[in-house]
Amino acid sequence: MLMVIGFVAVAAIGAEMPFAANFQGKELPVEECRVSAIPFNRVWPGTQRPIEQSKIGYFTSFDVDAPGEFTLRLPDAAAPVRVHPFRRGGWTVKNGVFRMRIEKPEQFVVVTAGREFHVFADAPWKYVPRPGDRYFGPGIHEPGAIIPKSGERIVLDRGATVYGNFVFLGVTNVTVEGRGILDGSRIAREDPKWPGTVAAAKSGLPGVSPVWGTTSVYAYKCGGLSLSGIVFRDPSRWTMNICDSSDILIDGVKLVGLWRYNADGIDLCACQRAVVRNSFVRSFDDCMIVRPQLHMEEATETRDISVSNCFFWCDWGAVMKVQHGQRACGISDVRFRDIDCARVDWTVLTVTTRWGSEKNVIRGVSFEDIRADIADDRVAQQYQERDDMKFVSRPSRRLCLVDVSAYSMGKPAPNQGKPGKMDPSFFHLDYSDLVFRNFKVYDRPGHLLDASSDVDTALHIRNDLPHFKLRNVDIADFPKIKNANISKGIKIKGL
Repeated sequence: MLMVIGFVAVAAIGAEMPFAANFQGKELPVEECRVSAIPFNRVWPGTQRPIEQSKIGYFTSFDVDAPGEFTLRLPDAAAPVRVHPFRRGGWTVKNGVFRMRIEKPEQFVVVTAGREFHVFADAPWKYVPRPGDRYFGPGIHEPGAIIPKSGERIVLDRGATVYGNFVFLGVTNVTVEGRGILDGSRIAREDPKWPGTVAAAKSGLPGVSPVWGTTSVYAYKCGGLSLSGIVFRDPSRWTMNICDSSDILIDGVKLVGLWRYNADGIDLCACQRAVVRNSFVRSFDDCMIVRPQLHMEEATETRDISVSNCFFWCDWGAVMKVQHGQRACGISDVRFRDIDCARVDWTVLTVTTRWGSEKNVIRGVSFEDIRADIADDRVAQQYQERDDMKFVSRPSRRLCLVDVSAYSMGKPAPNQGKPGKMDPSFFHLDYSDLVFRNFKVYDRPGHLLDASSDVDTALHIRNDLPHFKLRNVDIADFPKIKNANISKGIKIKGL
């Protein structure tokens, strides 16, 4: 049986479930999701990614109101088992049953027999009705694009699967909460007839981008937006594109089933006073990006962004990125803290500029208490340059801990094409007060990187443009760096 997902015909999921989950003696619902099978990405070519480059994953979500035992019946009792993050111990496997005691809300992934089972142990939550709620109870719902008004509360209760997306256009004080699933699998990327696209085009907001109206979350010129608790599954491209907005809270969300081209996790673009916490992101492309103003109509300076207590799994691209663009503006006071990163694909932390302007300023960016897993079966990411190009699996033990640089400088080209040539003296980049502290790398479960490890660790800090100031870089409590690529004249505290 085939079903259509966007423009893609997909073998229907829903065959006999290979896993059975239980917490505190209660059977848990197990959901399916489609994830990337190989790290093979490209810029949107106008048609969606071949289904053969994906596979089926699994997840369960449940509240932890008291400590208890979590069990998982495995599909193959003889297959090895691994848990991400690698720092998470305290589990056993016997007679084909995985057991772990869960004391408090957390997220982890059980990997076995070529499958990944994502576990979302949530903080307790119960729906308390309020007048005017837009409520989705247990069951299947197909509202299409959900376009809230200011002050609205939208609830996806546990057991609800809602096929559609959220488009927030110039609204304030909107809340989305619950424990249900928002599923974007039935939305075709950039569909001009999709209600979210049409609403964005008719909004009258200067600078609005209708093409983002098919994204799972598109917010433009909003304030006081809160997204909490729910699962976001299978977006058409980026999962969350929040632009020119302020006072944003993203708390306890789970992003899973991202496999389509350029499927980023959370992108905060020209935002102020934004908090991302207690969340899980498994993305095909970049997990978490903080960006500045990109379009002339965007007026909000990017500052006061906090990301903490999250679990990121990136199948292709960078895990965490602070990326400047082509507007002369600033990024300041961005803090990443207490982050687990699973199966890192080359680069963990990136502070960079793409395209560039006459004044790109980055001030006060910190990454602290970061933990990264690098698995022994990881393969190198590749860029698909043409339709007939085949993926060639190559083992990879490279790990770039930090990349501070600029790339693809020049006039932006459509669809992320090769930038136009410009005089290098035009670009003025000024980065200062960058902190990278307390970074741990696990090369296998429970084992920190040491002299016995064969991981090729790297540090890349370059200011190769004529007007690129890079000052006050502080690196402390890092594993040993085997390959340090640092421009002459850059002073780094702690190295």
